[in-house]
Amino acid sequence: MLQATNLISKKELLTMDPDTDDGQLVYEVTAEPKHGFLESKLKPGAPITSFTQADVNLGLIRYVLHEESVTETMDNFKFLVKDSKPNVVSDNLFHIQWSLISFQHRSYNVSEKAGTVSVTVKRTGNLNQYAIVLCRTEQGTATSTSSVGSRPGQQDYVEYAGQVQFDEREDTKVCTIVIQDDKVFEGVESFQVELSMPVYALLGQVTHASVNINDTEDEPTLQFDKKIYHVNESTGFIHAPIERKGDTSSTVSALCYTVPKSAKGSSLHGLESGSDYKSRSMTGDSRVIFGPGVSMSTCDVKLIDDSEYELSEEFELHLSDASDNARMGDVKVAKVVIDGPNDASTVSLGNATFTFSEDAGTIEIPVLRQGSDLSSVTSVWCATRPSDPPSATPGVDYIPSSRKVEFKAGKTMEVSLTGSPNETKVSLTGNPNEIKVSLTGSPIETKVSLLLPPLTN
Repeated sequence: MLQATNLISKKELLTMDPDTDDGQLVYEVTAEPKHGFLESKLKPGAPITSFTQADVNLGLIRYVLHEESVTETMDNFKFLVKDSKPNVVSDNLFHIQWSLISFQHRSYNVSEKAGTVSVTVKRTGNLNQYAIVLCRTEQGTATSTSSVGSRPGQQDYVEYAGQVQFDEREDTKVCTIVIQDDKVFEGVESFQVELSMPVYALLGQVTHASVNINDTEDEPTLQFDKKIYHVNESTGFIHAPIERKGDTSSTVSALCYTVPKSAKGSSLHGLESGSDYKSRSMTGDSRVIFGPGVSMSTCDVKLIDDSEYELSEEFELHLSDASDNARMGDVKVAKVVIDGPNDASTVSLGNATFTFSEDAGTIEIPVLRQGSDLSSVTSVWCATRPSDPPSATPGVDYIPSSRKVEFKAGKTMEVSLTGSPNETKVSLTGNPNEIKVSLTGSPIETKVSLLLPPLTN
């Protein structure tokens, strides 16, 4: 291993005596350096404590830094100088200073979209002269432009090798390395940056830095395309879209399963009575798979049209357990609303026209209920009202009537009674169709309406 040395030239150490030859001017070390030693180039590795001005003039004397002292930036030794008389000059102090160059940090994190990464190089110690160091990249898991087998579009950074020069008094420089966005998700990849070959400086402790390229923007993310879906139970299925963002070059997947709320799910192996949808489990059968190049798929759930009267109900779809090369996006829970009411029964008058004789006395108007679910009690109001324009006169031609018509569970017909019609129109409120009840030979008209209260079924 090369040791750090510094030549002591006559520019730094010079004694002159007109009466004495340089070979007779002797230096003796009285207090040795703390972090190194002096040696002669003629005997490397052998510490010396005495040398002459002639040795200095020939460039033979140098300071050697101990390996364990590479973090230091200065040292000194005391010496005396004498001639052949001998005249002695003692208590002299010789200072040795140098600078250290190293990376500011051991690692750097950068997004693949950043474009470049600036690796900071710091210099400490003696800044009174310029210094140079070589900065270059070394391959790791990331692929460079010089990597064997790499192709354009699949390279993570541009290989770099260049000198970093510090001018006098400068203590900070950067190595700037180009980062390339290859659009392919590769996880976290890294490469190394190395400092070497310093000039007029020594290498500090941090000579290697790791650059980690984070590729989160290309990581496939799976999520529902919206948070709420509205469906009707008669549609048979809901196909909830799941979108993949990021890299689409690989196969990814995630579980999509149902969670019951007010809507009831079936068992995993059957369709029981009262179920609103076919449940999806948290097993591999419920995994939604995206092949290479596929950016949209669906989570499919069978809806059950149960022919029962129901208000709006809901259940949830959950995405989880993404494959190792993907992650969940922001919308991983979606609500499915089965809009209601469903299978509500309808109530109407029996026919479009009824004709009665004026002397019929009391007449009966049939009121019908229809629908798939007649299992509960429901009711409407049936009432007479004058026609427009007026014809039959209330209290003269007929007795005004208003009564509640109630259907018991399972019953489909009730009869509404009105008194002494001449010519009467009967209508169901909210229904544009009217039933005309006419009395032969009479121009007088009235209307009988069915007034609907809020339905319970």
